[in-house]
Amino acid sequence: MFTERWEPRPSQGREAALVEAGAYGASLAEAAAAALTERTQGVAAGADSLAEVLFDAVLCGVGTLSEQLLTELVARTGELKAVTPLGDVLATTLGLWRHDRVFGVARGPLLAAVIDGATERLLWLLEGARGGSGVDLPRLRAVVAVRDAVLHAQELLAVSRPAVAGIALRISRDADAPIDLRGAAFGMHRVLGGSSGVSGDRAAAVRAVAAAAGTDALGDWLAGLFALARDEVTGEAEGGGDRSGAESLVDVLDSVVCALPEHDFLAGLPALRQAFAFFPPRERERIAGQLLRRRGVRGSSRTLLRTTADPLVIARAAALEENVSRLLSRYGLGAAP
Repeated sequence: MFTERWEPRPSQGREAALVEAGAYGASLAEAAAAALTERTQGVAAGADSLAEVLFDAVLCGVGTLSEQLLTELVARTGELKAVTPLGDVLATTLGLWRHDRVFGVARGPLLAAVIDGATERLLWLLEGARGGSGVDLPRLRAVVAVRDAVLHAQELLAVSRPAVAGIALRISRDADAPIDLRGAAFGMHRVLGGSSGVSGDRAAAVRAVAAAAGTDALGDWLAGLFALARDEVTGEAEGGGDRSGAESLVDVLDSVVCALPEHDFLAGLPALRQAFAFFPPRERERIAGQLLRRRGVRGSSRTLLRTTADPLVIARAAALEENVSRLLSRYGLGAAP
């Protein structure tokens, strides 16, 4: 068995370092509070380190820290100007508030104040977001954090659940909002109990996006939807989902994809694959089984998920073969009938 033994030894500059450290306070609790307050005040708006400061405050024991630090943390949260770091703060804080049993901060007042401020600030930032195509995964995680705050910590929030659902509806209809954020907002509106008569049918929304923005944008929109509401497809919402509604969404996606010209399908394939990457293997297998049943085919759905090569490589090979055949036909070099 190994044991450790520590022996103090003189080192150059130790006295100066002790004097400098003593400026933070006469006790360990005072020094920790002063150092964390200094880090908090030095964090520029939008910096990713605010979540780290908050977690370090929890590690040091929130109850022993100064009121100045706690007030500074709450105030700084409301000053963040970027969605990604604010989403990290909200996700970290909400997880500690809901599940912490080690540090004794679960259901604590500091975390409650941060959750309220971060949620309200995120809703304001998300509604003002602008952009085009592409999937911003950190931004989608921030939307997920807002959804979880409304679902699991509603009593802490100054904004009501119907108000959040209304904001999500406005974002989902905003043509200037990023396409992935519009899909995420559509999903959040439904998760929070938005009326289908107000938000529109899921199938109609999918067709509208595909018709207006193309296959590539459809994949981005679906990525946002699946990040927030995978149960819309699998029909496994907590407490029981609408299986027929889930199947109708799979049906309309299948119809839209099958009706695409080959060139459009190949162009939108990477975005569609990225969207369905939000599903774990078991749920992908369930969707594959629905597609087989829709075609009246009997067999293992797992075979649809296994290929001998990367599907994108297979798609590129098919596109190359089509281009070569087109060139041969143009110059009369095709095979004789």
